[in-house]
Amino acid sequence: MSNYQQMSEAAEAARKGYLDYQQRIWGYFSTIMNGLTQHCGVPQDRMVWMKWNGIDGPGGHFAIADDGMRYALPGAITYDDHDNSFNLGVLIYMTPATHLPRLPVAFGLWISEKNGVPSIRVGRDGKARLVALQNEVQKNSFCEEIAREIVEAYAFPPNENQKSIGFDIGSLA
Repeated sequence: MSNYQQMSEAAEAARKGYLDYQQRIWGYFSTIMNGLTQHCGVPQDRMVWMKWNGIDGPGGHFAIADDGMRYALPGAITYDDHDNSFNLGVLIYMTPATHLPRLPVAFGLWISEKNGVPSIRVGRDGKARLVALQNEVQKNSFCEEIAREIVEAYAFPPNENQKSIGFDIGSLA
């Protein structure tokens, strides 16, 4: 086998490995979003996916799609080669479109794998934890934890730790 053939096979194996990994991660995100809608009762039409702008540091943030458009779940998930994770911004409106103010909450999820188990971080600086999402109890517990964090994010008056976990609420006025 020539050096070129070895390089070509290595490149194709890496591509296949990445695509397989991407598919698994997309499945994890889908499982979490389904858990939020089915187990926690979040209406699907109140969730909007946001895409990371690709900037590391202070300028980095999630953004919604252009006016009148919505990201499909895979279209909003981006890869971060710094830590081999994928991320997704989630915006949930707590009120219907006809109710003003909309009362949004936004948070980011970062997912990678450790020994075949999803490692999930809520918020950019959140602590990663292993969650066996195929286990119904663990999946539901994780989704319930997100719901509890959202309730705490809306605590009034706000506490000093409110945004440290990665949740951002809009104005209450």
